[in-house]
Amino acid sequence: MRTQRFLDLRIFCDISKWYREVVVDLLVVVVVVVLVVAAAAVVVVIVVVVVVVVVVVVVVAVAAAIALVVVVVVVVVVVVLILLIIIVILVIKEEVAVFIVFVIAARAYLKGSLSPPWTAQSKTSCFAECKTRFGDLCTNVVFNTHTQACSPVHPMSNGDPVPTAQPDDVLYSQDFSRVLNCDTAAGFLLYQHCGAGVCLMAKDAATYENAKADCHANNASLYMPSSYERFALLENLPISYPYVWVGLTRQLADWIWDNGEVADAELLLFLWGNGQPTNFENEICVYFHFRTYNKLNDILCAHHIYYLCEQNY
Repeated sequence: MRTQRFLDLRIFCDISKWYREVVVDLLVVVVVVVLVVAAAAVVVVIVVVVVVVVVVVVVVAVAAAIALVVVVVVVVVVVVLILLIIIVILVIKEEVAVFIVFVIAARAYLKGSLSPPWTAQSKTSCFAECKTRFGDLCTNVVFNTHTQACSPVHPMSNGDPVPTAQPDDVLYSQDFSRVLNCDTAAGFLLYQHCGAGVCLMAKDAATYENAKADCHANNASLYMPSSYERFALLENLPISYPYVWVGLTRQLADWIWDNGEVADAELLLFLWGNGQPTNFENEICVYFHFRTYNKLNDILCAHHIYYLCEQNY
């Protein structure tokens, strides 16, 4: 069901950063403890065997009065013990290395970024290097044609939703079928979170109609959180505005996105704040409240509210 999918997405995307890192760190501790206990058990068994052999040899040596044999046997046992320890280390070396790589990849997956950026000659070489380093984990990259910085980004990013905010940054999907080239000269910046990527420009307060008209004048539209992923991105935008208009209005009995599509009723159940919409005094416009609710609320269209223009593609 779509309801369950939304709940799963919120669990995946909105769980606090420290909690995710604690889970990974606990996994590291558990596996390391298991490895240490296993190694300790091997050593204990070897020591017990050595002690038993030494005791037997000593008894035989005392009985036979051959002290030299005791010394030789002890030396041999110690050498064998050292060799066994070296063999154990060599055997588990690759497993430990694989585990360390797994932990690094898991932490990167949960944080949303696979690695710090590196320099690439083109978006193709950027993807090729990303695939070489991370395999199937690499599905999206941000490539800057000016600085040639290549930044691999997981499509379900959970890290801090910080915009790339650099001129010439472009988000590419794996097959290049989806390209976001933000018009940074006009003020649009690239934001990505939980699989949604958009080019947004934050604007000062205006009435709903004036905000809508201003966005259209900039070849843009009021931002519409018309999917679970787009709503998660809106919730986590690193902006200081207390609230912003969204491109949603009531027309008769329906709520309509500014692109003309009827808003999904099931989706709206999760987007509305508690007790919303009130339809008080013909409130047919909608804003998103960052500081208190992180939800949608209806309001009179004549209010002056900040807004976000999304670049048309």
